[in-house]
Amino acid sequence: MRNKKTLALAVTLALGGAHTAIASGVDDSIRWNGFMSAVAAVSDSKSIYLEDINQDMGIRDYRFGLSMSKKLGENWNVAALLIAHEGEEQIVLHWGMATYQFNDHVKVALGKQKFMNTVVSEYYHVGYAYPWVRPPQEFYGIQSLGPNMSIDAMNGASVSLRTTSNDIEYTLQPFMGVSDLPAESGQLKKLVGVKGSAGTDVVVVQAAYFQGMLNVANSPDRAFVDGKNLKTWTLGSTLNWKNMIGYLEYGKSSISGFTEFDTDAGYATLGYKIGQYLPYVTYAQFEQDSGLAQKSTYLGLRHELNSFTSLKVEWQRIDPTQRSTPLPSGAQPAGLFEAMPDKSIVNLLSLGVDLTF
Repeated sequence: MRNKKTLALAVTLALGGAHTAIASGVDDSIRWNGFMSAVAAVSDSKSIYLEDINQDMGIRDYRFGLSMSKKLGENWNVAALLIAHEGEEQIVLHWGMATYQFNDHVKVALGKQKFMNTVVSEYYHVGYAYPWVRPPQEFYGIQSLGPNMSIDAMNGASVSLRTTSNDIEYTLQPFMGVSDLPAESGQLKKLVGVKGSAGTDVVVVQAAYFQGMLNVANSPDRAFVDGKNLKTWTLGSTLNWKNMIGYLEYGKSSISGFTEFDTDAGYATLGYKIGQYLPYVTYAQFEQDSGLAQKSTYLGLRHELNSFTSLKVEWQRIDPTQRSTPLPSGAQPAGLFEAMPDKSIVNLLSLGVDLTF
């Protein structure tokens, strides 16, 4: 898993580069790709986890995405991704952007684009591209009171600078723009940041930093930090050596003037591919100065049915810690639960299927 072919497919799906032409008779310079993921999950606690998981077994995450890309002349390309989520009444323009390729080393992107500061953030919704049922939420969760290590997308501009030396590829990506925060809780304005990476076919390392001004006056639990600066830096690495795969990420975020939101988050994943099976283990955690924290151990198995379909099963042991004081709304979350569970350790079972086309 996660060899160059798999990663290339993931980026193709997520970023709109495509390899399948539309049906004969229509402009074949328009390229299409799609993906689908469905996750069923159940826990042994009544407390709501990740906004909709509890003791009731059911489909907790279903998404269908369709991306298109069209080349305009020699240098310009336009691309877009539409996603439909279960429970949402409309199809969402996840991103839509135009890129200009100056040469093999320099590319500029304009428009709404997938955020790029973490290892899998650019193809987060393409479940086929990574081993987990869902990326570790102790690091990747974008709930307003979660780890806040990344955001979903931004409207703005980015520049990609690439070069290769001694079989190592180096990339530098400065970016700027504005981002809508989840659950209509506001925006992150005056967003600026940079990501750098260096890698080979075996190991890739990267680091990123971004900051922006919070516009969250309409969010009851965060209105008191409206106008303050959010700063985040992350460090990550991936390994693909023989049959072994690995992921390692760590990050810190803070909000100026409010140390209670100072957060550390990270995870480590190690897996070993055996034929069409990939068993893996993950340890993840985040902790906030407010007392909000969570530790988890994951055991998972991914099975490749064919070159475009995977099945996954994952067990998660969750150890949450409750925020020390209630929020203005009266809520007092524990880890990524809405409230403290009735047991100190919660078990979560997830089953997933991912398709690409």
